[in-house]
Amino acid sequence: MNKGGFTVLISLMVAVVLFILGMALAPGTNDTVDGSMGSALVNCSTTDDMQTKAVCTQLDLFKPLLTGLLFGLAGFVLVQIAS
Repeated sequence: MNKGGFTVLISLMVAVVLFILGMALAPGTNDTVDGSMGSALVNCSTTDDMQTKAVCTQLDLFKPLLTGLLFGLAGFVLVQIAS
């Protein structure tokens, strides 16, 4: 195999690892964020002040952002293979 073939093979392996990592971390991230939002310190169910609302929004956005970042990196690696 030439050098380009090895590069494609390694890039494909990295993309698969990133995709599997995104799939594996999604349930754990959901449980962690949901537990944090329901804790006594944050208590997102009854928010009155703006700081608590901001923290709850950040916690709520963390789930799709982390998963989307990992899937986006995997997609980026796959696109680099194709070009």
